Amino acid sequence: PATSKGARTMNILILVAEIAPFSHVGGLARGTHALAKALCKRGHDVRVLTPMHAASYDFLRATKHRLHTEKIMTMPSLKQGLRGKSVSIRSFRRNAIDEHVYFVDYPDYFRLRSQPYGYMDDYKRYYLFSLACADWLSVLRKEGKGWFPDVIQCHDWHTGYFVDLIKKNPAYIRIRRI
Repeated sequence: PATSKGARTMNILILVAEIAPFSHVGGLARGTHALAKALCKRGHDVRVLTPMHAASYDFLRATKHRLHTEKIMTMPSLKQGLRGKSVSIRSFRRNAIDEHVYFVDYPDYFRLRSQPYGYMDDYKRYYLFSLACADWLSVLRKEGKGWFPDVIQCHDWHTGYFVDLIKKNPAYIRIRRI
């Protein structure tokens, strides 16, 4: 497929800790939201993967938007240490021309906390986020049907774990070849 200007369209995944209007502390959320919208406007299929923070949950509830649960599973690499709880990937899309937003929902680490950052265990929370991202992409790749990214954009330190995981862990070798 091509954009309106003849360039090839791409499937783009944006990994980010916060995105407006769902959750935002500062410029990261507003900047990635503007980037996603601009890429969509150019004809690209943009997906955003972000944690389901309390602010995201509250925003969706207040605006009466419904979430679709794409997958509810214990991600393969997350079976240890979650006290029997699963990580959900839930999706939201306002309309066909906006970016498609996916939320990593693990309430103990994200939804039940009032702020996206500032906790002593932030490193654990965003490591779990990165593992969930990598496992979700592995499942998408394995299923071999539907959408899969051509490009993955990782924003800020929160997604640095993801980059390290796909570089070093043989379980994610199929993602590396993007």
